[in-house]
Order: sequence, then structure tokens, then C-alpha cells
Amino acid sequence: MRMKYTSPLIIVLGILAISGSVTAATVGTISGRVVDNQSGAPLPGANIVVEGSLYGASADADGYYLIEKLPPGNYSLRASMMGYKNQQLSDIRVQVNRDVKANFQLQETFIELDPVVVIAGKTEQRLDEANVSISVVTAREIERRNAVDIKEAL
Repeated sequence: MRMKYTSPLIIVLGILAISGSVTAATVGTISGRVVDNQSGAPLPGANIVVEGSLYGASADADGYYLIEKLPPGNYSLRASMMGYKNQQLSDIRVQVNRDVKANFQLQETFIELDPVVVIAGKTEQRLDEANVSISVVTAREIERRNAVDIKEAL
């Protein structure tokens, strides 16, 4: 009696194992590194997206990323990070059971913002009549200060 249940169970487990192997054998991966184009420093947190799909990854602390389980085909990748220009790589060919290397070197860019005026007071007043300290910081002044974040800029 026990043999009857064991044989079908072994057959089912065998089929599941084979189907899992077949699925795993029909995909490839894309991996690489995202760095600053001037310093070569890694860019942790950079986003890498396979255009026109839901596949993507974020770079780790050393700038490395890995996109797994991609069906074979040609893909375009886009890397992006705040404070850097997006970079796109086209014609990345993924093959079964292969790892394709795609490295990015992002160029730093400045984010242009309109000037911000901060006013503190109890009632609305004209700027020249205000009895409090008022500072206007323009985008050009922020750029000259080489500020990394808003706290340093102000």
C-alpha cells in the first residue's frame, strides 16, 4: 500500500524539479557597476531600469547591480541618479545562462531651482519695510558655494 503512494509522489517531485530547471535554463542576467565619470567613485543607490519592462535594480554600496531572470533578447538599459545625467545603453544582448556586463559612468549635473524667498513674521509686509532679517539665495549663488545638499547651500 505504501509503495502506491510513494511512486506517484516521486514522479510528481521529479517533474517539478525538471520544470524548475528548464525555467532557470531559459534566462540570463545583466550585471555591472555605476560610477562617477570624473572620480570613478561608486554611486550607491543608482537606479538601473530595463526600458519597456518591469525589470530593474539599484546599485549597492560599491556601485554594483544585478538584474536576474531576463528572457533572452536585446535590451536597452537606463541608469539614473539624482544629481547626475541619465545614461542609456542600447543593444544589450542577453543569452541563456549568460551574464552580460554593462557598466555606467554618470556625469554630474546641477539641479536648477528658482530662487526661494523665506519670510517670517506675523503679518504680510513689503520686503523693504520688514523689520526682520531676509535672505534671498539664487541658484547661481548655490552653484558657487559647491553645496552638496540644501543644508550646505543655505
